[in-house]
Amino acid sequence: MPRDISGNYTLPLGNPVVHDTLIDASWANSTLSDLAVQLNNVITRDGVLGATQPIKFASGAAVAPGLAFTADPQMGMYRAGAGILGFATNAVSRLTISATGNLALAAPTSGNHTIGGTTAANGSLFTALNASELASGTVPDARFPATLPALSGLNLTALNASNLGSGTVPDARFPAALPAVSGASLTALNASNLGSGTVPDARFPATLPALSGLNLTALNASNLGSGTVPDARFPATLPALSGVNLTALNASNLGSGTVPAARITSVSSGTTDGTNELGYKGLPSASVTTGAFAASDKGKCVYATAGVTIPNSTMAAGDTVIVQNTTGAGVTITKTVTTAYNTTTGSALGATFTLGARGRMAIVFTSATECYVSGNIS
Repeated sequence: MPRDISGNYTLPLGNPVVHDTLIDASWANSTLSDLAVQLNNVITRDGVLGATQPIKFASGAAVAPGLAFTADPQMGMYRAGAGILGFATNAVSRLTISATGNLALAAPTSGNHTIGGTTAANGSLFTALNASELASGTVPDARFPATLPALSGLNLTALNASNLGSGTVPDARFPAALPAVSGASLTALNASNLGSGTVPDARFPATLPALSGLNLTALNASNLGSGTVPDARFPATLPALSGVNLTALNASNLGSGTVPAARITSVSSGTTDGTNELGYKGLPSASVTTGAFAASDKGKCVYATAGVTIPNSTMAAGDTVIVQNTTGAGVTITKTVTTAYNTTTGSALGATFTLGARGRMAIVFTSATECYVSGNIS
């Protein structure tokens, strides 16, 4: 009797036999014949009988492949997933082939993959290549994107200064203290490369060669650091020069002679020599004739026609103001300055006091809040 769809074998009819049953040709021959057919329908261990139909194996796994070896049960083929064929060695997946034919080769546990012979390959699909694997040669410009990403050099070490094609190394790239460098082996140095400083005398030979200045042209007198140019270096007749465009001349450079009056400008009031005011010293009128005078009224006279106020925190130390009463009666002087002293009595003046008819008083400030008053006051 043939096997069922699941491969199960069933004995022919008449089986099994019971005790004390006579051997009957009808059931014995048919049973033995059926067994012979099934024995001839198996794959033998010695390989004499092979399969006549496709063979199906268990899916297995990388640790126990469905098709393995008796001597090495952890090496073989297995079903890695739907439509995925896997190959394992030492219970580890080494290679898989997907349903679409993509081949995935796992990284070796140690060493590198080795492919023998000559292999033609297209690198158009290679991704995530590692530039550190480039042993020689250069990457052509066409392999770089149009715009390179901004890169940080924080982790770059052992850079070689000989690779600097242009530019300069900023100070921040040098250590705080540079090592001592010997110039003993430096030869054929070019003095034109000296950007600053001077060459010490010890660097010159004991006797300098005699040099001729015949071919020196366009010398700049501003480079003369000391000494004078001898008369012999000037032509017999110096050209007439105009001083029209000379500005900011320093009078301390005049060695002799006098400056004509036409060269001196008039000095106006308010001009100083750095400390003292120069110019006309008449007594100009203040900006007011009554009320509080202003800081601009220092050195001026208030020609009072009514009461006058001495202001507080307006004037500065050294400021002086004159008040002249132009009326035939006394005028009231109001003191808002913090402290005012009567120079005749030495006492402090009150909030108000009187400047006599046709009288005059002088106010001298020692600070913005203190002054001294003298004159016809009461």
